[in-house]
Amino acid sequence: MLSSLLSRLHVGAGLLALVLLLGILCASCGVPQDAQETETPTRAESETERSTDEPGQPETEPESGTGLAPETGSVDDSSYPARLVYEFDEHADNRIPGCIAGTIRIEDIPDSVSTPYLLLYFADDRDLLAGYDELLSIPYSGSGSAVAQIKDGTYLPREATRLMVIPSKSAFQPSTPSLDLAVGSYRFPAGKHLVLPDAPLFTFGAVSDVHMNYESYDRGAYQKWANALQFYKQNKMDIVVIGGDLTGDDNLESDYRKYNEILDDSRYDPDDVFECIGNHGNTKNSIRLFIDAIATGDEIFPAEGVPYYHVEKGNNIFIFMAQELKSPGDSATYDNFSKEQIDWLESLLKQHYGKDKNIFILEHSPFLDFGPGDRYKGDYTACVTFNPHYTNTMRLKSLLSTYRDVILMSGHTHLTLYDQENYSSFNGAFARMIHLPSSCQPCGYGQGSAYTKSYDGRKPVTPTYGSETYLCYVYEDYILYVGYNLSTGTIIPGSCILLQTHLDYTDIPSLENEEPEEISFSGAGTQSDPFLIRNSQDFYNLTVLFNQSTDQNHMYGQGLYFLQTEDIDMTGFKDYDGTFADGNSKCFFSGFYVCREHP
Repeated sequence: MLSSLLSRLHVGAGLLALVLLLGILCASCGVPQDAQETETPTRAESETERSTDEPGQPETEPESGTGLAPETGSVDDSSYPARLVYEFDEHADNRIPGCIAGTIRIEDIPDSVSTPYLLLYFADDRDLLAGYDELLSIPYSGSGSAVAQIKDGTYLPREATRLMVIPSKSAFQPSTPSLDLAVGSYRFPAGKHLVLPDAPLFTFGAVSDVHMNYESYDRGAYQKWANALQFYKQNKMDIVVIGGDLTGDDNLESDYRKYNEILDDSRYDPDDVFECIGNHGNTKNSIRLFIDAIATGDEIFPAEGVPYYHVEKGNNIFIFMAQELKSPGDSATYDNFSKEQIDWLESLLKQHYGKDKNIFILEHSPFLDFGPGDRYKGDYTACVTFNPHYTNTMRLKSLLSTYRDVILMSGHTHLTLYDQENYSSFNGAFARMIHLPSSCQPCGYGQGSAYTKSYDGRKPVTPTYGSETYLCYVYEDYILYVGYNLSTGTIIPGSCILLQTHLDYTDIPSLENEEPEEISFSGAGTQSDPFLIRNSQDFYNLTVLFNQSTDQNHMYGQGLYFLQTEDIDMTGFKDYDGTFADGNSKCFFSGFYVCREHP
């Protein structure tokens, strides 16, 4: 009955129909411009070659904080006309020094500022930090004020003492602008800085979706993989972990052969690169090819012929899960894991958790409507679904709700780090989830299209442009993820995440223990007494139920009738990302939906 839903939505709700199909168009955050290209990634000019320290060490270390209450502040230099007020968030990971998640308000912006964007940049006491892209791009209407959210976990570089506001004609600048353009400045409190030890205990590079098969799609997959390996070697990463999809579904033997040839030629030790299988190259007949291609001897497989395993590196445990699929498109419509695999995972967690060890899980696909990496829906981005009918997938959710110090890394959607949808822990109620970018084709899905080539509005992916990664630094009390644009060598500050190795969950209830809110509508759902959709909250609730129906055997609304009584505008409704009834969303509706006609 999905076609019935689509055909009737325009009646009495023209604006709503537009929201239904275009609800995610606002995700575009850039105007295409040229940016500097370098075939071989380099560190920013202001950084020296790393020995063992974390990037961005200041010449003079600010005082380290030990704990914070929310603080506010305003501009510290009267030469800047705009006033900045910063309210720091204190949930879970955000309550620590070094993390600047919160709300920033820019007020008293002068009338002379007529640009459509305000860019936020980190600065020291002398200039904007070289080698850093903008922290945030804020659309500006000329109203004299603006408000923006700094995402959970966002890291404050040690050398950054200020946050500067730069007016801009576009959503980003291809190179660092002049400090002379600033109209506002915020000085971070001394207690907000965190001084990390000079030498991390362990380091690793983290990336996903290398896709050797994309060489034939003019994406430069071979050279980008070689460049990434060179980058990891230059920055002395102890190991490299990959979140899946080394290849496509065809020509697997030649793709794996090329993957390993590039690895051998890179002079990065092949025995220090570990991969999980993705949704591609994941059929029963191709799993053996994957195992043969990636096995180094350090992997601990629980049984012969299974593609999941774990690796132990000192106090760091890396668990590489495997989606168990019938076809590449099964992620959202199938129970992705066997009982044997979840039993194995649970056994590992019980063995290592709570023993001063860092546990990292790599699992290729993120979760549908749950956590990072799934900003857009469509056939291309179909994700693992927490469906009550998928027993083992629901067991995975339960484990991640229980073992919340775990860090889960996923890939699959290729979502660019510039979209800043790369971290979530549900305020400590769930495992920490990190979305890994693609080394070959980061996607911004600027217009919501499943197959767009947009690189977050900055520049289309070419053989020499469009490649991202994380460098990760493990300390005794903290873990730092630093996001890089490998094509320019610049740090993407909005993607840099600071985590505690172990959280205090005393006052944070587990997501597993939360009772879901019951959703109800006025009416009985019959043809004579339909469920009434009267306002934006009702329509949002219907969307939640609609999105939970991800296979044709368990479609929501079967035999039920819904009546929309008023025009509904979902613009600005909290947590609403659109109702995706485009045929590609893998969400299913089998009820009858009509709109009351208006004179």
